[in-house]
Amino acid sequence: TCKSHPCLNGGRCTDSKSGIKCSCPPGYTGPRCQQVVRSFRGSGWAWYPPLDMCDKSHISVEIITTKPDGLIFYNGPIKPPKEDDTSKQLSDFIALELEQGYPRFLIDYGSGTLELRIATKHPLNDGEWHRIDLFWDSEQVKMVVDFCKTAEITESDDGNLFNEYLNLNTPLQIGGVFRDKFDYTCSRWQYMPVGVGFEGCIRNFKHNGILYDLSHPGLSKGSAPGCLYTQEVSLKFSTSALAAVIACLLLIIILLFVYFSCSRRRSANFNKKPATKDDIRENIINYCDEGGGENDMTAFDIKTLKIPIGPLPELVQHKAPPVVGKVDVFLDDRKRRVDIDSASGPFDDLRNYAYEGCGSTSGSLSSLQS
Repeated sequence: TCKSHPCLNGGRCTDSKSGIKCSCPPGYTGPRCQQVVRSFRGSGWAWYPPLDMCDKSHISVEIITTKPDGLIFYNGPIKPPKEDDTSKQLSDFIALELEQGYPRFLIDYGSGTLELRIATKHPLNDGEWHRIDLFWDSEQVKMVVDFCKTAEITESDDGNLFNEYLNLNTPLQIGGVFRDKFDYTCSRWQYMPVGVGFEGCIRNFKHNGILYDLSHPGLSKGSAPGCLYTQEVSLKFSTSALAAVIACLLLIIILLFVYFSCSRRRSANFNKKPATKDDIRENIINYCDEGGGENDMTAFDIKTLKIPIGPLPELVQHKAPPVVGKVDVFLDDRKRRVDIDSASGPFDDLRNYAYEGCGSTSGSLSSLQS
């Protein structure tokens, strides 16, 4: 229940039918509001309570780094044994580190150091998260990388560790080691961790199912909560991705500009037709469309329309035989009236009709056929 205050780092506890639930502040993502990830700068370390003594143990941890060497965790002596008390000095220790990008596990129950290595298909310093699981008891030790998905496990000899428990009474050091330098042969160690500081991030450190809270170490140096490494990688990736997007947009704009320019030029050349002899603008149709009263008298010169079409037919005068009787009197009378009438036009004048066109007041040339 929430009476035991199980939520850490200011988290709020809520009782429910399925159990307790913690509402955690930002940055604390563990089930009990633990800080599950911590970053290290290559020369730092962080101290936490030592590992519990158990006959069977399981440690799981996740790492991300680009450096080939680095100590992931160490739990063991931090001071050299006294000269008069070497027999009583505890020499048990456990360590996990990367050496040339490959995991190396060391464990000593006080009766001899066991070294276990795994040759993974690819080094683990590739900038991706990797999980390492360690299993050990009094008879054997096993190491698994990425659930055996990316590792070729080399068979190791069963270690006869003799002692039943791993006796550890010093702080668990993660990301590096802080201790006095001493000759490891005094503790009868056959192997020694390199001890190079880890540069990267470590998260989800669990021992027998218990998740360590990495937010408040007892002592620390060169480390900080959260994973600054992934933030820097994300920032670099975001900057490069933004530059790539801008470059692609500029390229697309340039290609579109070239395409539309070529299309426009091609359309202009296609619509442009060569001039033909039939393209006569100074004709009566265009003139009527534009209107006879327009000011543009240069493009449509009406003077060309006043030129007669071909030579005029030669008029032949036929002498009619004299008519006797009243007919001649009638014709003379009609002629006299026409000459006197100023509104009457020369109806039988073919030249006049040709000049005036369809607007002639003569109306018809039917009388010429008589």
